[in-house]
Amino acid sequence: MFKTIIPGYYLVHSRLRATFEKASWILINPVVAGYIAANVVAVPWHAFVLPYVIAFLAWTSAYEIGYLQNDYSTVTRESAGTRRLSQREAAELDKKYWCIIGLKMAVTIALLFVLYIVSWAEHIQADLPRFGLGMLLMGSTFYVHNSIRSRWNMATLFGLYVLKYTVFAWLFPVKHWAILYIAGITVFPLPRVIEYASKTRFGLPWLKRVVGDFDQFRIKYYVILAITAAIWARVDMVKAHLCLVLLTYMLVFRLGALILVVRLKIRNGALIRQS
Repeated sequence: MFKTIIPGYYLVHSRLRATFEKASWILINPVVAGYIAANVVAVPWHAFVLPYVIAFLAWTSAYEIGYLQNDYSTVTRESAGTRRLSQREAAELDKKYWCIIGLKMAVTIALLFVLYIVSWAEHIQADLPRFGLGMLLMGSTFYVHNSIRSRWNMATLFGLYVLKYTVFAWLFPVKHWAILYIAGITVFPLPRVIEYASKTRFGLPWLKRVVGDFDQFRIKYYVILAITAAIWARVDMVKAHLCLVLLTYMLVFRLGALILVVRLKIRNGALIRQS
């Protein structure tokens, strides 16, 4: 269980078990978040990459504390929650919870210190207090998200996703705050939260009817937004460029994922008929 102090290990172990899930996470999370930040900050690419990688590891380490809180709550207080750990792992988490949390915090602080040293050595104008504030805001939002079970979970989840896709720009001087949040909200957080809000437990049947099949909803969403960004680009290509590239990227990604899902269903159906 102490492997959880490695940034990213707990996320992969508890939530990204399939190869496709791991690949999807990489292609959506660090790639999209990094591309958004790199295109709105006043820092050249060669000076951006290393601090971003370290900041991403620190953020992941801190974010996993929220996952641990969620799973610990499920293990100790909820009988009907989603069980992401084996019985042995759940018992170990129950026993060593505070020790693991303390070690995760220590790793996060150590990575932030490394980030400070790298920024100082490379003469990068990094705003560590602002980035640290973003991490504190994430931690408090995640705590509230794990503590409540109501429609407010939609708001806390939205806040977590928006921070996840915009906070890395906080580390540097930002040229385009408005574009940062337009891209950071529309590219992934908004459709994800709409899907989340359509769950039966939130009692919004009209939204569930609007969303329908998740895979098809994502395609429709990105088609509409990509067309909107293309129209905007004809008016102001400089500002619309980031959103247009990212929305097109996500549209291609979702189309590829949908084709893969359909092919797997066809293949599984053929295997069932043969058996």
